[in-house]
Amino acid sequence: MKDIIYIHKAELGDFNLNKDSMIYYMGQKKSKVTSEVLKIVDESFDEVKNDLVFKTCYRKYDLKLNNNYEIDLGFVKTNSTNLYKNLENCKEIYVFVSTIGFGIDRKIKKYTNLSPVKALAFQGIGSAIIEDYCDYFNNYIAELEDEKGNKLKTRFSPGYGDLDLGLQVDIFNNLEVTKKIGVVLNDSLLMTPLKSVSAIIGVYK
Repeated sequence: MKDIIYIHKAELGDFNLNKDSMIYYMGQKKSKVTSEVLKIVDESFDEVKNDLVFKTCYRKYDLKLNNNYEIDLGFVKTNSTNLYKNLENCKEIYVFVSTIGFGIDRKIKKYTNLSPVKALAFQGIGSAIIEDYCDYFNNYIAELEDEKGNKLKTRFSPGYGDLDLGLQVDIFNNLEVTKKIGVVLNDSLLMTPLKSVSAIIGVYK
């Protein structure tokens, strides 16, 4: 398994979507959100739902935790106190990149000038859905590992805490991300489509 790059796909309806998260990522408080905003969210979701494409490329690696918070991820070494602590007691990791496709990007671009509120709605919808999809994928991996008596740590992304965002470059190279699922990493280390996530998941007994 550790020599193979795997592809995971899903469809709308395979997992639950959290509407409260959509509101949250719009910067709205659930207790104060208006019926008008809720209507915009519903209309915006209906407009983009058929353009969502759920894909993940992932690979499993052996993990080694060295002295001075050095982490050997199996494809590169890095230093991070936060990730080191997250991966304590782990011997293996999954590394993945997930995306929900370009549909949200196109809607945000279309409505940025036409309707800033609607553009904000698409931002919130996209941010919530990519997290929901990552949770779904993580559950899929958890079921695979559960059969072996293993458990998973919380996913940890480059740029979070003290983990270098530049780790994205090594992840993209080793997973052949652009070739496999069409996600591109630019010179600023930002991903396109915008609603994409890269992360590391520790595996432990």
